[in-house]
Amino acid sequence: MVFTDCDLDGVGSYCVFKWFTGNKDIPCEITTVNNFRKTFTTWLQNNKLSNYERVFIFDLDVHECADLVDDSKITIIDHHETHVDNAKYNKATTILKTYTSCSKLIYKELSKVYPKVKLTPQQKLLILMIDDYDCYELKVPHSYDLNIVLWSYKGKRLEKFVRDFGTGFYGFTSFHQNMIDFNYKKIARLKRECKVHQASIPIGGDTYKFVSTFADSCINEMADYILDVHDGDIGLVVNVRTKKVSFRKNKRVKINLGKLANRLTDGGGHEYAAGGMLNENFLEFTKLFQPID
Repeated sequence: MVFTDCDLDGVGSYCVFKWFTGNKDIPCEITTVNNFRKTFTTWLQNNKLSNYERVFIFDLDVHECADLVDDSKITIIDHHETHVDNAKYNKATTILKTYTSCSKLIYKELSKVYPKVKLTPQQKLLILMIDDYDCYELKVPHSYDLNIVLWSYKGKRLEKFVRDFGTGFYGFTSFHQNMIDFNYKKIARLKRECKVHQASIPIGGDTYKFVSTFADSCINEMADYILDVHDGDIGLVVNVRTKKVSFRKNKRVKINLGKLANRLTDGGGHEYAAGGMLNENFLEFTKLFQPID
């Protein structure tokens, strides 16, 4: 059994794992860090760990759920720095390393375990694209568009991604391209309509320009937009529908967003991209912001 994050890296981690193990029918549950406890507890109500040879958890910082997952039947593979720094497991098998993506970490680790398995150029390209997007370098062509396709699927996102890219990246179909084109038009509309707030916040002896907006889709795109247009240091996108806050930053900024998100929103993530929940602490923080005309 596999539990993995619902984002591109989580889905990619599942694909890489299947390629190396050769198992085409591994059951998988996609979830998020904030929903993991509920997802795993619900699964345990109908399943017993003793009935499974192994349960894997990919791309999820579950250190706060150690009471649930610290079991000899469980293997946890993750690349988030907050997980590496805070993990305390006694029984679970863990591979926790700060890495650009969990997909790439699994590829590196399983290459040692299965030295005879040779991935195709298309499979390696898909890993590169996922890794490029997850660390948000955006240097590999179409990695940005690949993420658009994933989030454009309606229902059964994991299954549809595996159906379309389960053997690697061979290019986009006309159906995928229509998804991408529609998304770009949507982004253009959101940019025209968005309202932006700003605040100058002192952190560690320096003052940083925070910019924020509201959006319930195209989160990365909107964060990039407000950072670029308003020359911000740190961008916040608040999703009122899901009660989540997403953190992004200008590449010149040295602040670790994972730690900042943990402090402000009980969240976490990467140095360059993170998220958390809309809580009382964050609402108090937003009182420092003023609208930009």
